[in-house]
Amino acid sequence: MIRIPVYDFIAKQIVNIIIVTLVVAAAAFTLTNNYIVTDFFHDFIYIALAIYFRKDKHLLIVLVFMLLGRIVAQVVLYFPLNSFDFLEKCAFYCLVCCCFYTFRKDKLALFSLALLFCMITSEIYWWIIEYKNIPEILYYAVAIATDLIVRAVVLRRSLLLGVKPYLSSIRLFLWQVYTLTGTYTILLSLMIFEYIVRHTLKIQILIIYDSYSYVMVALNTLVLWSVLNYTLKKISFFQA
Repeated sequence: MIRIPVYDFIAKQIVNIIIVTLVVAAAAFTLTNNYIVTDFFHDFIYIALAIYFRKDKHLLIVLVFMLLGRIVAQVVLYFPLNSFDFLEKCAFYCLVCCCFYTFRKDKLALFSLALLFCMITSEIYWWIIEYKNIPEILYYAVAIATDLIVRAVVLRRSLLLGVKPYLSSIRLFLWQVYTLTGTYTILLSLMIFEYIVRHTLKIQILIIYDSYSYVMVALNTLVLWSVLNYTLKKISFFQA
């Protein structure tokens, strides 16, 4: 059966409208500072897509790990990490260190190991001087660890699944995910560095702090756009 060009055009426009609508809605939720609703909205999309594409192992494993990374970061974000005592924090830092070391072939993981050393040193210093306003930088370390895991899954999904590499348009999507998660890591690292400088050297630098939420909105929107742009076009109703 020969496709009529006008139908192809209409289908593509429907895809674009759906993508733009969902992405704008997600960004709007975020800009209203209702982060709980925003997180739920994003998570729901990942869950729905994972269920729909459950037979596509390559896409499913990426979606699942992206979702798990988001959930872990969300749980840690709303958990009062500063309520931990020094030894409990040390245990968490050890787990994060093991994660960074496991993925040391990733240049960002090696950079994160160096940053982690600075974090642990700062935590020890704050503990010794009994600093009262210790920032919850441990959260950012956990968030970086989840990003590194997602990057590793993107690269090694075929090995994890025990199947042959999937050579198709998914490669562009995976490259986008790999790059954007790396951007998350860089942003989180800058946030950690600024916290350490501000609370250790007493230099009031707020450049990253003031722009963090806006940059994070942009990154979250780009990630969601990338996911929807690829997955919706795989659904038969929207294929053109």
